Amino acid sequence: MAHRDPLTAPDETEFCRWLGQASVGDAVEYHRGFLAVDLSLAGSPLSPSARKKLASLASRAWWAAERGLVDLAQRRRGPEDYVYVAILRRRPTPLQRQRAAFPALMRSLPWR
Repeated sequence: MAHRDPLTAPDETEFCRWLGQASVGDAVEYHRGFLAVDLSLAGSPLSPSARKKLASLASRAWWAAERGLVDLAQRRRGPEDYVYVAILRRRPTPLQRQRAAFPALMRSLPWR
């Protein structure tokens, strides 16, 4: 699933659908451009509605990466031209999720 044009890039719902249907190692291109510039109010070539759609999509990709569902990567294509890709990882087991949560649990205890 490769998307080059912001008008044909997946939206947040399509990205979530991809997360549920993809196989380990599958990749989706969720943006092409310069994400930091394209999300900014000043200098972005995108319309406000396209920028809002991109912000939702980028946030969802980051959310999936924080939970160990995907790895996020980018490839430079040229000056201010990057391809942003999410690559599906193996789903964490319940034990792996517990182990990942353990450091946060320890930090939250009052006796530290």
